[in-house]
Amino acid sequence: MKTWVIVLLAAFPVLLMAQIKDREQLNVVLSSPGKPFALYMNLSGGSVSIRTHEGRDLRITASPGQNTNDNNGQGKNQNVNTNTNTNVNVNVNSGATGSSDRNRLLKISEHDNKVDISQYNQKRTLHVDVLVPRNKTSLNISLGGNGNVKVEEVSGEVIVTSADGSILLEKISGSAIATTVNGNIVTTFKNVNAKAPMAFSTLTGIIDLSFPLGTKASVTLKSDQGVISSDFNLAGPIKPKLSKNKNGSYQAKLAGALKGYINGGGQEIAITNMQGNIYLRKSK
Repeated sequence: MKTWVIVLLAAFPVLLMAQIKDREQLNVVLSSPGKPFALYMNLSGGSVSIRTHEGRDLRITASPGQNTNDNNGQGKNQNVNTNTNTNVNVNVNSGATGSSDRNRLLKISEHDNKVDISQYNQKRTLHVDVLVPRNKTSLNISLGGNGNVKVEEVSGEVIVTSADGSILLEKISGSAIATTVNGNIVTTFKNVNAKAPMAFSTLTGIIDLSFPLGTKASVTLKSDQGVISSDFNLAGPIKPKLSKNKNGSYQAKLAGALKGYINGGGQEIAITNMQGNIYLRKSK
């Protein structure tokens, strides 16, 4: 009997779930550990933090925020997890079912190294922390309400959409697309995928992007009410022209679009800000 249990756990991706007071902790084993994987996350609001670790699995911790009022008269600040010290092994592709789902925070599925994360109660905000393997990844993170997203030191493609919150992408390698309605976008690249187009957009906030010194890009910038400042000399069909400051950076104040080339041009990068400044920096 013990032999069969070992075989079954090794043959299928598993989810280790622990509900401890107000937190839910889950470990997802990939179908092909060590190979590129994709993570899709769709939450109604809260916050998301994604970092790398030395392991080969995904380690997820979720805790509840506040409920919004609903038709059933449920108030705010209700804790959804009532079980304590409960550990369950389940097939991550099917998940746990039954009445226990009412007390769970996240829905998770894994198939062929593609992990999908969503939530059971759409009226609740969640704070989700994810540790991911260092192998190449594709992240697609979406927050439908208020909330900030932070991604650190991942390698691959990063797509983040937040309806109302800031986006911080720190020391990433590859490409990024970041969109928010109200919030700052701050991104630092260690390495850039020269073949992948990128885009950054906010209506209110700042956009602050740092690229390696040798980055080649064709940049389109638009700020209706703000200043564009660049450590790079954006040579090319620039209208209006950027002026060089005493500190060596280039700056322009404009209402409209500006296009220029970094190191002779390359991949397309579109940067749009309705009410805020745009900064292009050289990574240190």
